[in-house]
Amino acid sequence: MLVLLILPAVISCCSLAISFITIIHVRRLKSVTEAITSSTHWLARTANRIGLGISAQKALMEYARKKNLLKLIPNTGTKISNLSVPQPRNSDEQL
Repeated sequence: MLVLLILPAVISCCSLAISFITIIHVRRLKSVTEAITSSTHWLARTANRIGLGISAQKALMEYARKKNLLKLIPNTGTKISNLSVPQPRNSDEQL
């Protein structure tokens, strides 16, 4: 009789612990992905603003791709490889 009362309580406690740990990991992952998105955005924006050439922009994007934090995001293999490099601005058009 005692087993019928204790075993479900133990299983419930284990389920709550797993749920709590999952919530903590999801919150951490969210902050990491926001930081990565912000960093990548600012790298591309900086390259575009200062008028770097195509090779320098590609180097910046490769650097952003190879950061160790990018490996923490699940299912980004296809998304990261398809990042488009913005075209450089022609300085003659601005004159």
